Amino acid sequence: MQGNYLHPGRRGKEENQPKCQIKDKPKTRTQPRNSKNFKRKSLKQPHKPKEYSLKNPIRLKCITVVEWKAFEFFILATILATCVSLALHKPYPNGDTNDLNLFLEKIEVIFMVIFTGECVIKIVAYGFYQHEEAYLRNTWNFIDFSIVMIGFMDILLSSLSIEGLVSGVPSLQVVLNAILMAIFPLFHIALLVLFVIIIYSIIGLQMFQGLMHKACFDNITGVLIDDDPRLCGGNYQCETGVCREYIPGPNFGITNFDNFILSMLTVFQCITLEGWTDVLYWIHDSMGSTWQWAYFVSMVILGAFFVMNLILGVLSGEFSKERTKTTSRGIYQKAKMLEQMNDDMKGYMDWLLIAEDLEPLQWKGIDPLQLKQTLHTSKLAKLAKINRKFRRACRKAVKSQVMFWVVIILVFLNTCVLATEHYGG
Repeated sequence: MQGNYLHPGRRGKEENQPKCQIKDKPKTRTQPRNSKNFKRKSLKQPHKPKEYSLKNPIRLKCITVVEWKAFEFFILATILATCVSLALHKPYPNGDTNDLNLFLEKIEVIFMVIFTGECVIKIVAYGFYQHEEAYLRNTWNFIDFSIVMIGFMDILLSSLSIEGLVSGVPSLQVVLNAILMAIFPLFHIALLVLFVIIIYSIIGLQMFQGLMHKACFDNITGVLIDDDPRLCGGNYQCETGVCREYIPGPNFGITNFDNFILSMLTVFQCITLEGWTDVLYWIHDSMGSTWQWAYFVSMVILGAFFVMNLILGVLSGEFSKERTKTTSRGIYQKAKMLEQMNDDMKGYMDWLLIAEDLEPLQWKGIDPLQLKQTLHTSKLAKLAKINRKFRRACRKAVKSQVMFWVVIILVFLNTCVLATEHYGG
């Protein structure tokens, strides 16, 4: 947290000495205040506008603050308080917390504000990075700045709620789960790909080593006939000039089988189908035989069309598994919700049936026995009883399968009748 700090306005007895070439430069903490023979450490003035020069009152105030002992003690006390708050924080599973953790989270915001203010003040006082005495040139200041930036990143990521975003999008959750579940199978496939590359690299190293460096040179001048030379010495012979070494080879000498590393790189290029036919033609021109096609064709079939497609197969399989799990989970949740709705509806209908058996007069405080005798002797009670029976019969008929199919048949017949209408009929 410490560095070479500036002391503006402290001239002391140095005013009687010869003036330095760089004027109005504050001294560093390591310089004695009253020594007559000290050598002032020059502070290289950065290329800044006038408002950020050492004469700027805002910068001078910031320098005074960072050189103030109380400010340094305050920062140290804040660091100590931060350590204590981290020690008191007790994590709980499943995102649970307590009152102490909530209080410490609020205090952490205050700490972030304090440390951010410290960084801003020191950057204004020393400059950011442009000169030797700048803020980031000091190791401790660089560590402080990095910690503050990490704190802001933590706050930003927590506010974005990435986990909530993933859980809120089922399709994205399926894709991420499929990729995570496919990591170990993909690792096994990667080992298989590496094994194939190594085998074909060794075979190519034994058969094609040193074949891709011959080209056509002029007999007299000894220079290449073509700026983009064609390999020769096998199936292709020079029309003019002589075929001899040495050129680096195709692609600035990278594509060849001269050593194991370059052979692996060339095989990997062929497996990715990136110009593998060019490599085949180069070997054909420089070797002269026609059997090497079997090497390249088998490598492409095994490496590109089989092994590489295993990656897509693994990802597709894991994706299908995760999609099946998600679909089953959704069906189960829907069935559970439907069952809950049916239970609620059944209870509601039972309550309605019980409520229909009770007459409004009961809620006015009349004795049920007296009410029953009165209803049986009145015509209104008979009509109410008939009404209840009729409603129950209608409800039973509407919910029956017979009524359902009757309605379906009627709709079908109605559709047929409407379809018979035509123009001119």
